Amino acid sequence: MIETMRKRIALITIIMIIPVLLSAVPSLPYPIDTVISYHCLSDYQKNIVDTIYESLSDCDFMVEFDEAVPEAELDIAIENIMFDYPELFYIDYEYELYYTDDDTMITDISFNPTMSTDEIRVYSMLLFRKAEDILSMIPVNISDYEKELWLHDYLAILVDYSTETETDYTPQGALLRNTAACEGYAEAFTLLMRLAGIPCSTVSGTSFGEAHEWNIVKIGDEYAHVDITWDDMTDYISHQYFNIPDSILVNDHEKSAYYESLPDADTMEWNWHYRNGMIIGSDDDMTEAGMALIKRSAMTSSPAEYRFEDSEAYRGFETEIDSALQKFADIYGDITYWTVPDGTEQTYCVYAVFS
Repeated sequence: MIETMRKRIALITIIMIIPVLLSAVPSLPYPIDTVISYHCLSDYQKNIVDTIYESLSDCDFMVEFDEAVPEAELDIAIENIMFDYPELFYIDYEYELYYTDDDTMITDISFNPTMSTDEIRVYSMLLFRKAEDILSMIPVNISDYEKELWLHDYLAILVDYSTETETDYTPQGALLRNTAACEGYAEAFTLLMRLAGIPCSTVSGTSFGEAHEWNIVKIGDEYAHVDITWDDMTDYISHQYFNIPDSILVNDHEKSAYYESLPDADTMEWNWHYRNGMIIGSDDDMTEAGMALIKRSAMTSSPAEYRFEDSEAYRGFETEIDSALQKFADIYGDITYWTVPDGTEQTYCVYAVFS
């Protein structure tokens, strides 16, 4: 009897919550100016996205168009909806198209939700509450760059990489369960950045030959790429993918064709290594540079990381790092250390502690 009453009370509590949930999650919970990818679409494609978004955000999963739309245009709109609106985390990737007689024009599209409407509303409320809690912790009176860096590092600490469950591929997994695959990392970052008023979009493509997602951000008037998944090194937070330009991104990332219209990211102005004086050129003294990196790590008890201007500088540093480690130990005392060299990204991380 007592157990039955408990179940009834729990059910009543959920029912009481449901009516207020829709007001907690507006149809577009952030300024449209923060959706970078949306502004790369044609007006026709934007109208398709608007129609689909309005329907899905109201939990109406059968989208009917006033006029039939070309499948090629719809494909672009669906890609935009699927990957760049993290609040629609409850939409499955499988959908059904309804064609006109000539098999090129679409009259309707049916999406599959991954949960019930009541569950969508509950988890949406929880997701936005968590996002608000995180944003409330950001220090006041800091720049957009500093907010971006804070959110990057916070997610890298909060989330553990996982591909075990379906929710790992959603911002729900990243923010409510603290486990995520690349898609969960990227979409959680997109949501938090937009709610903070900073333009951001999720980008889909491949990295190291596998399907992958990351972010493009706009800081000031410039664009850059961020990949928190590959920056979350488990043992430490790397910044090798924090605000990198296209010229560095292409070393190990390839955007899918849908994202070729994104703005160019062609500056190092907001790159973490650049702004922290952690870029080494081939003309630098590599032994002294190694000593400086080791000292920075040992004195702060945290990993320290360089980026190199080119492969020649990277190889030169890699050749001299053992010598630098020995020289440091001779001067300052024995150390225990580990290193993370990355010839592809041309970064080198050292974590040193006094023995």
